[in-house]
Amino acid sequence: MAESRQVFQDAPGQQVQAMQQGEDPALAPFLQMLDDHVSAHPERLQPMTTDLAAHLEDLVGAVDVDLNAPLETDGEEDEDRASL
Repeated sequence: MAESRQVFQDAPGQQVQAMQQGEDPALAPFLQMLDDHVSAHPERLQPMTTDLAAHLEDLVGAVDVDLNAPLETDGEEDEDRASL
């Protein structure tokens, strides 16, 4: 099993604190918000149809995403656009 590495998170006005990889302080509140919303409005849930799946594939099917690639840091995206 791969060794867990330290990831650092900066909060305004606070010292940088070490965080274990995989811990995301925003994930639990986000999932709770989704749970609350689905519980309060189950009538808004829609089944995943083949038409919807085909529409989503049309929208993003040509996008190749490497989920293991490192994320770009601030500024890199602007530099990439400038070179086009």
